Amino acid sequence: MILYLTVIRDEVCYSPVIYPVNREALWTKYDAIDLHPPPIKRQPGRPKKKRNREAGEMVRDETHLKREKHRIKCSRCHKEGHNKATCKLSQPVVPPTQKSKGLILVTSDVSARGVDYPDVTLVVQVGLPADRE
Repeated sequence: MILYLTVIRDEVCYSPVIYPVNREALWTKYDAIDLHPPPIKRQPGRPKKKRNREAGEMVRDETHLKREKHRIKCSRCHKEGHNKATCKLSQPVVPPTQKSKGLILVTSDVSARGVDYPDVTLVVQVGLPADRE
């Protein structure tokens, strides 16, 4: 049997009582090197936009209003929380569109009337304004 995977082994390991530590004023002082925390180093990357608030600082004052959140509404079933693209209501059956009978050529050039283009059924000539400046 593997001892480090049993409950008995955990009880043996954590059975000694852990005594609380006195506050810092009651610690014994030594004449050794004073220990200080490492210097604060600026971290790489873009800095945070919001600053860290203090423990007693108010989160928001009364002069600011709370922004209302806009809830999306489906235009098919008129319920909130989803839109028409993700609606679970049955999709309406759209009839297939008719095929185009041919292309329409719109031109301002008279010479284009005599040119044969494939699948062009109608040629419309548009005249330019007389006084072009």
